[in-house]
Amino acid sequence: MKNQEVYNKFTDHFKRVLTLAQDVAASLHHQSIEPLHLLYCLSNERGSLGASVLYKNQLTPDRVRIVLQILNNYQTRN
Repeated sequence: MKNQEVYNKFTDHFKRVLTLAQDVAASLHHQSIEPLHLLYCLSNERGSLGASVLYKNQLTPDRVRIVLQILNNYQTRN
């Protein structure tokens, strides 16, 4: 199966999450999309099942962003 065929099977919500995660990774000067980038973008995707599950478990965009900032600061120091 080709990459485009796999991508086309994703929901519109997840396609947006992937695009935004790529932007977040690039803005932090990361070479690749990490799980935390995906988690942050998924938590911001209003109306998606993933965002609802995260919110119900008290994993809000603000909390994920804080962790992302802490890890990014740690990585830039080392």
